[in-house]
Amino acid sequence: MKDLENITVGEVMTDNVACCTPETDLKDLAALMLESDSGSIPVVKDFSSHALVGIITDRDVVCRSLGIGKDPLEMSVGDCMSDNVISVSPDTPLKIACDLMRENQVRRLPVCDEGTRCCGVISTTDIAHDAPTEQTVDVIQGVAMPH
Repeated sequence: MKDLENITVGEVMTDNVACCTPETDLKDLAALMLESDSGSIPVVKDFSSHALVGIITDRDVVCRSLGIGKDPLEMSVGDCMSDNVISVSPDTPLKIACDLMRENQVRRLPVCDEGTRCCGVISTTDIAHDAPTEQTVDVIQGVAMPH
């Protein structure tokens, strides 16, 4: 089995992931999350360019709507998403992606090719399938540990 320095993100990432736009309403987002079995969805400018503009998680929805007394049925993804998203390219060494996950305590990173075009996601689950066990444990512990 290869180590993290000899594997690229493109070798282990999940492609063809569900995406939404800032205009997507939160009810449709919730249905998309259920359908795709994911608590984190990349946000793209539009479905033709797939230019990454953010990411939204189920936690974002709760904290940025109900958590501040707003009605989520009257809100869109753009109201709740994080737009300071960290992404990697398919050619990024997996070790660098893992370091970014640890440093930023995130379990998923959008993958962009051709600049900002979202082409997939790399997650701790993807890493667990393809990296040596010891290295996988290190990544997951790093993501879970508070700084």
